[in-house]
Order: sequence, then structure tokens, then C-alpha cells
Amino acid sequence: MVMHVGQDIGNYRLLAEISHGQFAIIYQAAHRILTNRFVAFKLLYTAQLPAQGDQEDFFREARVLAALQHPHILPLIDANIYEGFPYIITEFAAHGSLRNRLNRRPAVPLSVDEALLVLQQVGEALHFAHQHNIVHSDVKPENILFHANAQAVLADFDIARVLSRANAAAQSLGGTAAYMSPEQFQGKVRKESDQYALACIAYELLTGKRPFRGEDQAALMHAHLYEQPPVPSQLRTSLPPQVDAVILKAMAKKYTDRYKDISGFLAALNTAIEAGKPHKWSPLVLKSTAATRESDSTIYYEKTEISIPEEVIAPETGHTAPVAKKRRTTKAVAAEKTAAPQRVRATPVKAKTAQRKQADPTEEKKPAVKRSTNKAKTKQTTSKAIEVDAHSSEKKVVRKKRPASVAKKKRCG
Repeated sequence: MVMHVGQDIGNYRLLAEISHGQFAIIYQAAHRILTNRFVAFKLLYTAQLPAQGDQEDFFREARVLAALQHPHILPLIDANIYEGFPYIITEFAAHGSLRNRLNRRPAVPLSVDEALLVLQQVGEALHFAHQHNIVHSDVKPENILFHANAQAVLADFDIARVLSRANAAAQSLGGTAAYMSPEQFQGKVRKESDQYALACIAYELLTGKRPFRGEDQAALMHAHLYEQPPVPSQLRTSLPPQVDAVILKAMAKKYTDRYKDISGFLAALNTAIEAGKPHKWSPLVLKSTAATRESDSTIYYEKTEISIPEEVIAPETGHTAPVAKKRRTTKAVAAEKTAAPQRVRATPVKAKTAQRKQADPTEEKKPAVKRSTNKAKTKQTTSKAIEVDAHSSEKKVVRKKRPASVAKKKRCG
């Protein structure tokens, strides 16, 4: 079927081609009446539906998908048939696909937080669809689009299969070989098939590489059926080993060995990543009984204990008093004060005295004896100095008071 930009189909005018795949071609289009309304126009050019019964099946499934309203599912606006070929109208996501984002940074993984955000949003969309017995069957980066607010939305639900409640599996509608589950290659698609595809995407986002690479579909099919991919932490050493186990479980060859549902897989992945991060402890503030200010207390991480009270001499009374002493029981202090804590403690002389008392009780009176001896020596020296000064003064006084006649007689004689 030949279509071209500028052509009118129903109420829509084709403006530009977005992508051209094996089964469909997608255009950016605008409503011919509501000219400010831009949409994505997808023509399934390989699914011609000439029979009335096939057209009714298409419209029935379109109504089911249109009712699939979720913040992370690209809404289905319209559906119709043009010259025997069905087409789908959805909202237009102006910020491209996850594949576009990955192509801008080839072989470079996303940050862990960015990858988790995308996986969580897409996983919520898949879980919601599975609750309504709808399996996507072609989850891949090309079908994960972004709105202006950077919210991820899952597109291409138009090829999804509505599962009957009596049968949890359906005939495979195909998919993309790089992300197809083993059971899809064997002709069946299940809810667990979407989990497998999402795990393949998680592998690619966190490592920068697809789990399996092959030159053709046959090589990829063999890899998905029989081979094990390298563990993610070999390609990105910063990933914790727990992540390896989670992703490989979601990519198990047998669907029964995978997680019960999408939410179980995402919960396990979040737990594994959190377990690999450095643990952030809440700070514990330990107050000292000898501290005079709030700032005298030091903040520690993890567990802090108080040791047996140690006796020190209190400066106010001169008597010993028990004071709680902090003891670090962890490897590092979270943050030191800019100024060292000022603790109230005894003077150096009294502190040394206390230490000697603890070491040898017999030393208790020695400092007092030494102090008395020193005082006696000082007093004796002072008394001698006073006597010398007094004697000198007395001689001077005697010389001054001697009569002049006595001095004259002495000179004459």
C-alpha cells in the first residue's frame, strides 16, 4: 500500500514519517478539523482485514485497549480501517523514545536512578495491563516513549493480545527478537513474557549492552533458548551482586522460574540496589554530663555506648565525682565540630594528683609534706634576708648618731 506525507486519511492529514517497521509505518499527523491536535498515526499495512469477521475482531480489541487508561500507557484515541488495512490513532509523544535516548549515548549505561525510574513507570503500566488480562508481547525501548514532563509511557498496545480468563497463554503475535522470551520463540506468549522483556531492558539500561547479540533472528533465538548472558556486574562493576540474581531470575528460561508478577520483579530489583548502597545511619547525639553547652556533645554514627564512670576531681569542690565518658564504638565520626569541644576538667596539677592517687594510695600525703617543706625553706630564707637588712640599717643609724667630738678625739689621738 502506498502512502505519502500530505495525504488525508479519514479526519487526519499525514505530516511526517516517524518510523517504518516490518509490520507497520508510523506518521505524525494532525486532525484536519482540530488543527492544533497532533497525533501518531500507525498503519498496520501487513494486517489486511478483508473479511467482516476479522474487522469485527479488530474493533472489539480496539475498544478493550481504548479502555486501558493508565498514566504510563499511551492512550488510544481512534481506530479504523482504510482500504482494508487497520490503523490506530494515539497521542503524540514529542520527546522521542527510549531507543533515541540510548542511541545518543551508545554502550553507556544510564544512571541507576534514571534506569530505575523508567523501569518502575513501564512496570506499573505492564502490571496494570496484566490485571486486565492483557499482555503487550513486544516490550522494547522503541515502544517506550516520553512526554514533555519526562514521564515514560508504553506504546504499541495495539498489537497486544487480550487473554481469556480460562487460558493464561495465547498464540504469539511475534515481537522483537532481542527482547523475546523463550516461549515466544516456541509460539506462545504469556504475562511472564513481558517480565522477561522488561528484564532484558533492565539489563541494557544498567550495563549499556543487550544481554544477547546475534547477526540474525536464528542466532538470537538460540541464545534466548539455551545461553546465559554475562552477569551484569561483570559489565558494570559498581552494581551490587544482588542485582545479578534478580535480573537473571526474571530472565529464567522457564516462565515458572521467574517472579510471580512484574511488581515482584521490580520490588526485588529495588531491594537489591538499595542493599548495595552505603548505609546511611541516623545520627545519635550523646550528651556528656560534664558538658556545659549543647555544642560540647559530639555526633556519632551507628551505635554509641557509655563506658563505666571514671572519677575526676571537680573544680568547684575539689572532691572526686563520677563523670560519664564517651567511647567511640564505630570506625568514623560523622562530622567533627569546627572547634574542639570544651570540657570541664580538673587543673593539670590536680589531675596528676588524682592519677597518682589511683596508681598508689600511699602517695596521698606526700604532696602535702613537700609543700610544707618548701614553705619552711622559703620562710627561713625570707627571715635571714630581713635580719641582714636590719643589721645594715642599724649600722647606718649608729654612724649617723655618733657625736662629732668623739670622732675628733679619735683623730687627734
